[in-house]
Amino acid sequence: MIFVVSLPALLANVRYKWLANGSLGSEESTGITQVGTFLVFRISSTPPANAEELFIYDSTDESNYTTAKFAHLPTGEVSVDIEAMATAMWDELLTGHLIAGSSGATLNGLAVSIAAINPSEVTIVSPVSRTGNKITVRAGDTWILPVAGLGNISTRTKLWFAVNAPGADDSAAKLFIEETDGLTIVNGNDEFGPPELGSITVIDETTGSISIAVDEIATGQLSGTTFWAIKALKADGTAVTLSTGSFVITKPGIEAIT
Repeated sequence: MIFVVSLPALLANVRYKWLANGSLGSEESTGITQVGTFLVFRISSTPPANAEELFIYDSTDESNYTTAKFAHLPTGEVSVDIEAMATAMWDELLTGHLIAGSSGATLNGLAVSIAAINPSEVTIVSPVSRTGNKITVRAGDTWILPVAGLGNISTRTKLWFAVNAPGADDSAAKLFIEETDGLTIVNGNDEFGPPELGSITVIDETTGSISIAVDEIATGQLSGTTFWAIKALKADGTAVTLSTGSFVITKPGIEAIT
């Protein structure tokens, strides 16, 4: 069977175990591939007898896990009422059951409790989308921007992410974030708010995999189409732009963030 799940982990650290008859099986690492550069993983595995669930986790931090929401037919049952199953799933969603060990899940910035479905298994419109180097986001949403393939950045002394018009000064940027200093500029304002509203997290400095986060308080101030760039200052004093692309900010139908 094929499962596709999202999990913040490096491919080399992703493992899974089957739950069968109430007991977890042995750790497995075969049949795991990463979907592009995203923190999304494809698991190809044959369920054991009496399988109940598939757990996917980070072998370096087992608190970082997700489930594949595996389901099977009861013994002796050869058909299933799809309409009844869909109704039961929706009923469980509304009653607010939580996945064990979690505090709920988030769909497009809305906190919800999920039992019978998993966000990775349903079609949703992501708050962030990327086509090539074009990034499209919604103002007023929390942004998590995964970027991979920047190359080895282990010798950096600084790492910047900016959203700005071509040729404009850094001080005029829509967004300006530094790995150590956090968010320093919003719409040309260097006194907008605390630096914690934006961050750069390096996931793998050897391959150049990072994640950029921007709080909804800051994104709600933005609009329009412009460009993004990531730049590094190396230990030898040389500066290099690692990646660039277009950046499209759309306005949602709901502006509330609290």
